[in-house]
Amino acid sequence: MNYVEYLHDFDQISQLKSELFQLLEKLNLNKPQIGPGPIWQIGLTSLDGDPDDWRSTWREKLKYNERYYSTLNKSLQGTIFEDIIQQYSKYYRWRLLNVKGNKTYTVHEDGPKNKRIHIPITTNNQCFLCFYDNIPVHESINKVYHYHLEVGKVYEIDSSGYHTAVNYGDEDRWHLVGVRQD
Repeated sequence: MNYVEYLHDFDQISQLKSELFQLLEKLNLNKPQIGPGPIWQIGLTSLDGDPDDWRSTWREKLKYNERYYSTLNKSLQGTIFEDIIQQYSKYYRWRLLNVKGNKTYTVHEDGPKNKRIHIPITTNNQCFLCFYDNIPVHESINKVYHYHLEVGKVYEIDSSGYHTAVNYGDEDRWHLVGVRQD
């Protein structure tokens, strides 16, 4: 099964990384995380473009179908984020997803016919997207497919089935991610 499809190289990675760190500074997220959970995510699109609504695209806060979270937050106009979102206009619910060093997401599925575009911004060789043939259960054997996504490349992911993201390294992993459903 092919869960990850390489689309093409991305040659603006230096600018994207620079604007990521500027955004972290602006949102005061450049300090060590305090509180529960190993993951940060920053919504770049929302229902109405409210620049202070960067948490609105977190799954537990979604009030509507993911498609409706497609308006660029006004504070990101004129940035590389706007350029990328316009370039990949069939995607919506754009976020910056972080997996802290030595952390993992829970195993989950995103729903039927779910595709995600991933543009890795920072990573290390111990970061993987992992896809499972079946949901993991106690004392079972399950085939797991590991994919390391490289900085400077663009990928489309089939996130319909069970999957997770892991970071066995010490450095944070940041990806720019958009959603589409076939």
